[in-house]
Amino acid sequence: MVIDDELAIREGMHLLLTGWGYEVRTAGSTAEAFARLAHPAATPDLIVCDYRLREGETGLSAIRSLRARYGALIPGVLLTGDTAPDRLREARDSGFLLLHKPVAHGRLRAALANLIAGAREADSEPTSQPAAVI
Repeated sequence: MVIDDELAIREGMHLLLTGWGYEVRTAGSTAEAFARLAHPAATPDLIVCDYRLREGETGLSAIRSLRARYGALIPGVLLTGDTAPDRLREARDSGFLLLHKPVAHGRLRAALANLIAGAREADSEPTSQPAAVI
């Protein structure tokens, strides 16, 4: 699941990630993410979220809300261009992977693969699963 309030970013991430073989759903907010995951029903394997969303929503709250809804420790990646020390500290303290924009494609690809593999390993699932739902 990719959550970003900028349509162009969502579309770009969708193209990039589907090109890497992932099944991708995108949303501009937490509420929209819930709707996009409802039909057909799916629990995301990973959440990639912009740190600052519209109407005061943050990537932290979005990831936590999705985790709560699905009752799972879904890995999360926060993307930010923010440089405010308090926000960066809050993001780092969250335990989610924090990547600074612009993110090199190779770094993003490696981060996603590692997080998904780590989550599957923790769940004792075999690594020969179909493409992850992001």
